[in-house]
Amino acid sequence: MSYDFWDWSWEELALYDLAEMIRYVNSITKAKKIVVGHSQGTIMSLAAFTKPDIVEMVKAAALLVLLHYTSSPSMHFLLVQYKFSFELLKLDVKD
Repeated sequence: MSYDFWDWSWEELALYDLAEMIRYVNSITKAKKIVVGHSQGTIMSLAAFTKPDIVEMVKAAALLVLLHYTSSPSMHFLLVQYKFSFELLKLDVKD
């Protein structure tokens, strides 16, 4: 395969691939689903949930283990998640 095939971004993975998977499942089942994300799946889900039509197709989400490292975070919400995660860690340390 060519280099171009693997030249994708987190935005594309979440906003196109995962969003399309959710749309496809919804088109077949006609019912809201529960999304479970772990690590990369958590980030992808959060990005996909920025699309209002995707949110309408999801009943609930269980997002486990935040992704804490990527070589080039380019999405604003990812940076916000880093800050939020570290704030939670600070709370845990104080207790």
